[in-house]
Amino acid sequence: MNEEKKKSENLSKQEEIEMEEKMRVEARVKAEKEIKKKEQEKQGYGCLAVLGLIVFVIVIIIFIDGDGSKKKETTQSLAPEKSQIITVYLKKEAWLKNCKIIAYGISKHQESDSWRQPSLGNKYIAIDIELTNITDNPKYYSTYDFELYDNQGHIYERSIYEKEPKFESIELAPTRKMRGYITYEVPNNINLDTLELVYLDDSWLSSDFETVVIKLEER
Repeated sequence: MNEEKKKSENLSKQEEIEMEEKMRVEARVKAEKEIKKKEQEKQGYGCLAVLGLIVFVIVIIIFIDGDGSKKKETTQSLAPEKSQIITVYLKKEAWLKNCKIIAYGISKHQESDSWRQPSLGNKYIAIDIELTNITDNPKYYSTYDFELYDNQGHIYERSIYEKEPKFESIELAPTRKMRGYITYEVPNNINLDTLELVYLDDSWLSSDFETVVIKLEER
């Protein structure tokens, strides 16, 4: 009986050991599964993060490329494809889309005050200009749209001491005109026939802007 009892106790202990071992194995397996699951989740999040980063980079590239294309298209649209140059002489009308211009003559201008005299070796000349708004809307015209050149490409500055009545920057109603003198300082020995008054239409950003070259000689 004692031996059977001992056998029974040994079996119970063995079963308990096996049961504990089984439980430890199951716990380890469960723990390993949890660890593996978390690692997979991390990898999934990592993949999503990488995928999100890739998508973000693609969107930025598309935006930059699109913006660059727009800038390129804008630049191309602003770049003049062609321009019309109209050449006339004194007392001849030049017709543009936005205005009509005529230069009636050129004369020497003198100031009475000593401190208003031109630089040594220079003189003042005044060009008689008339400009008419031929559009259907009020339009602003500026004296700074005019520049004076000689046949060597030199450009001459406008004088602040101007012959009266001076040509003013002004907004003209349709059909209205402005006439006055634009005064420049030029060398004493310059041949006036070599001078050209250039008017650059203020729509020079368009593809068909117009330029008037007024040769300051009669023909």
